[in-house]
Amino acid sequence: VAAVLVRACAECAVQRPADPVDFVAGWLSKWVSNDAILTKHAVAKRAGREDAAEAVEGAEGAAKTAENREIRVGKAMAHLRTMTNDPDILFKHAANYASRLSAAGPEGMHVYVAVLDEVEEDEMAPGAGSDEAAEGAEGEEPAAAAAAVEGEGDGENDEGHGRGGTRFDYSDKFFRYAAAAGKRGSCEWIVGRTLPRGANQGVSYALVDAPEAGGKARPWIDISNVMLHVVDGGAAGAEGAEGTEGSRGSGAVHYLKGFPRVGAYFAAPIVLATGEVMGMLCADTLKTPAGGTGRPIHEEDKKLLREVAVNAAAAMDAAAELRSAALALVEVEQAALGEALAAAEGAEEEEGGGEESPLEPVEGEDEDVFAARCAIASAARAARTAAAELRRRRKRFVCVAAVLGEMDSAALAEIRSYPRAPRATWRVIKACLYLTGHKKFEFETWGLTRKQIGVEFMEELRAADPARLVPDKAKRGAQACLRGLKDADVMKESKAGAVFFRWVEGFNAAADAAAGAEKTQQTLAVAEAAAVAVVAGSEEAPPAPATGEEEEASAAEA
Repeated sequence: VAAVLVRACAECAVQRPADPVDFVAGWLSKWVSNDAILTKHAVAKRAGREDAAEAVEGAEGAAKTAENREIRVGKAMAHLRTMTNDPDILFKHAANYASRLSAAGPEGMHVYVAVLDEVEEDEMAPGAGSDEAAEGAEGEEPAAAAAAVEGEGDGENDEGHGRGGTRFDYSDKFFRYAAAAGKRGSCEWIVGRTLPRGANQGVSYALVDAPEAGGKARPWIDISNVMLHVVDGGAAGAEGAEGTEGSRGSGAVHYLKGFPRVGAYFAAPIVLATGEVMGMLCADTLKTPAGGTGRPIHEEDKKLLREVAVNAAAAMDAAAELRSAALALVEVEQAALGEALAAAEGAEEEEGGGEESPLEPVEGEDEDVFAARCAIASAARAARTAAAELRRRRKRFVCVAAVLGEMDSAALAEIRSYPRAPRATWRVIKACLYLTGHKKFEFETWGLTRKQIGVEFMEELRAADPARLVPDKAKRGAQACLRGLKDADVMKESKAGAVFFRWVEGFNAAADAAAGAEKTQQTLAVAEAAAVAVVAGSEEAPPAPATGEEEEASAAEA
């Protein structure tokens, strides 16, 4: 106050007003109002600087966050591309990455992976092993290749569907959910469920089914509110078409739990380099007690889902290339194995002796005793032949088992990398599982069968003994799996499958030879027991009375 009052008095001395008191009072009043304005301006200026600093800091933080997210997404996609061993593991990681890297997070968005599957073949069903079925199995082209139909169009389709003029027929396939990710495992219930085909099938089939002849399947499905979806024909439903909110769709929305909920739905296809759709990566924000925002999916999350689908397809393409590289060596390895088997059989033939001379009756030998001795010789000869056949079969089996023992985890990964069942190879593996004591429910689907192909599976094959009695039902199951199957069919699909086929053949042949050898030994034992009885009976029997001719001969001699 003193400094301001001194300045007011000094200004009054300079100005020399008529009324000094009034001048000082006015000057002080003006100073107070000016000081308020200056203070307000200073505060506003300071606040502007602080806001600008916060904006710069926020922009830098957002850029850093975006950069960190981009790095995380890049590492996740690189990891996905390396997962060529097991599609189930690939699908699980794809769902987890899409869920955890999304802006909505696991609490706000549920993510699923569904694969296009086909009806599983039941080898034990009536008529499954008929001649017609065997004839179809022996065809030169696998069933999966028959799904491709040459199109007459220009070969172009959105997102690469049907590249190169090839159009794929998905009418006999259906979606099966293989993986899920959400808040604390809340979505795991959907794994194993299917989305049925039919007149009122789900909108997701628009990814693979053209709406009309000459039309194109959708590159993705984007529905901002499933409760407002309009189905073709005017029925109110849930999914919009290709990102256009409120547009007509080609199918109804299926709520797998049966209760409609508000939220968005997005699905991106998993398309291989050949243009074939193997499945889809889909997400929803349906508002449930377990999570879900109920709001449209953010554009950034849609981009992430498409990117994850593309990289999952890249991993499957890489697995297909690895299988092709392995198949390039299968003919050479099978030829070497065939030579080893032929060498084993040749060694057995060299060990065999010449033909045995027929038996002659000993002087004074009873006819029944001679007949019993002939029966023993015949049974012994059959037993030796069966034993030689058993040794030959076992040598073949040992050769194949040696090759089997050299197989590593990469060979098993080749089979597990098939997202859809390779028909011939799957039948061979099912035969192996039957012979090693597994039950049918353990491998009734290709997904379950893949889980069986591991270290324990190889140990079971190495420990299997053809001399061990195999239950009739398991033996029938293995025979039904191999009925009409040729090694060439398996060699077209899998290098490891070709070895398994040789193993099953060798096991069955050795098991049949062991059963035959045991049967001949039993026959020999029966013949020996009968001979002992005949000899004992001939020694105890009294001499037979002389006939009339013998009496006349004795008289003439006398």
